[in-house]
Amino acid sequence: MKKLLVVDGNSDQGSINIKNFEGLTYIPLFTKAIQSCGEYEIDGIYPTREGFIQPSIDELKKYDGILWTGSSLSVNETPEFVEPQIELCQNAFESQTPIYGSCWGLQVAVAASGGKVKSAQAGYEIGVMEKLTLTKEGKDHYLFKNKAEPISSYCVHKDYIEEIPQDSTLLAFNEFCPVQALEIRHKGGVFVGVQYHPEFDSKQMISTYNRLHDLLLKSEYFSNSSEHLNEVTALEDEIKNNEDAFYNNEKYRLLEIKNWLDTL
Repeated sequence: MKKLLVVDGNSDQGSINIKNFEGLTYIPLFTKAIQSCGEYEIDGIYPTREGFIQPSIDELKKYDGILWTGSSLSVNETPEFVEPQIELCQNAFESQTPIYGSCWGLQVAVAASGGKVKSAQAGYEIGVMEKLTLTKEGKDHYLFKNKAEPISSYCVHKDYIEEIPQDSTLLAFNEFCPVQALEIRHKGGVFVGVQYHPEFDSKQMISTYNRLHDLLLKSEYFSNSSEHLNEVTALEDEIKNNEDAFYNNEKYRLLEIKNWLDTL
């Protein structure tokens, strides 16, 4: 059985906030997604916790794959939480164990390999990510095998990739975000990741909307609570009425993750 390591990118407080709004914290969320794709042995690791000890490169080599979760953190803030993850990711590259990441995981990999991450002036991209455009390389990449364009997924982020690292390949983008999927080759290792969240099901997305209510108002994504409620209600109605959408087809929703797992 293949052995996987899931890196929880969130702080403990971030995880508590998720639980307070009836969402799954990130290692259980990723575990659920992985187990929907097949049978794997899964370990979890929490690099933001006090007393965290970096695994050695040889220890990382024992895994068939490493997956990096989302997070409420920003790469350019809270260095006490970010720097251990940058070091871990650099070691993961050097171990040559394949790496996958969603959202925060992509941003950590970019920062660890010499790229730049920045907060978007437009604020949050949240809800259903639309109008994903695959590059020529993306169309030929295993990550999007059996995905039909136009591709949609759940997303939530306010940071984006400003500058991709050397030896990386842009796979997808949309109007909001210039890098929605990327492959990075660094120190002999390969990372493949996306800016969105294939692991999110509808319950997790609605929970995220509700958890971020105050931040979405503060950032002026919404002008008031009524706008927030209207968008959440509209999404809930769409979920109920659109049986053919990605969010009502778990196997299709998880294809990016499954396609990566199938390469291990």
